[in-house]
Amino acid sequence: MRNGIDYLSSVVEHLDEAVSDVSARDLKYADLHLQVAAEVLAALVPQLSKSAFS
Repeated sequence: MRNGIDYLSSVVEHLDEAVSDVSARDLKYADLHLQVAAEVLAALVPQLSKSAFS
């Protein structure tokens, strides 16, 4: 779960206009990291469901 949260944090950092202007590169990596975060966190759902009903 930590990796998924790290990827989400990276998305926020890449899109934070208060730090610097958002470049095309920032958008590219924010998009990539958001996709990976969704995959990592979605992979945890079956494990969490299994442990919740055990």
